[in-house]
Amino acid sequence: MARRKSRIPRQSRAAALEQLRAFREEDAAPTESRNSRPEVSNSELLQELRNERHEAKRNNKQEKRQARSNAQALRQEEGPKAKIEYTGFNPGDLVMISPRANKMYGLERYQLFAGATGVIVEQEDQTLWRGDYEKGRWVQVMGPNGLQQWDIRWCTHIDDIDEDEE
Repeated sequence: MARRKSRIPRQSRAAALEQLRAFREEDAAPTESRNSRPEVSNSELLQELRNERHEAKRNNKQEKRQARSNAQALRQEEGPKAKIEYTGFNPGDLVMISPRANKMYGLERYQLFAGATGVIVEQEDQTLWRGDYEKGRWVQVMGPNGLQQWDIRWCTHIDDIDEDEE
């Protein structure tokens, strides 16, 4: 790559550079470092400030963590916010998937279909993430796909259907 021509003549440029060097030597000023951080002579004080900031940050985190655990402990002491109880279904009952539930909940993804029958083996209670407690909503059913967990809202008693037809 060719050197770009300067507009200042070579002799004038050399003289200007010589004057600049002489000026710097007279002042004996330290050249500026490219580092933007100021130089600190008291490194112990600087380290102490760093430690204080670190401790303050750590204490803040601990306070937040403690506040969260206190709130969780209070929620556990209070008990569930709401208790929802599903009754009417007992182990040993013969149930089937209602056509309405099949449409509404899209049960095909569970390999279930409208009219699928099964026998309730066991009821399960569940605590939801927000603290609600549901009793008997989920049931273990021995159905067409073996033992599965069904939502009680999907089910109807087969005895009820027989009575309706008569």
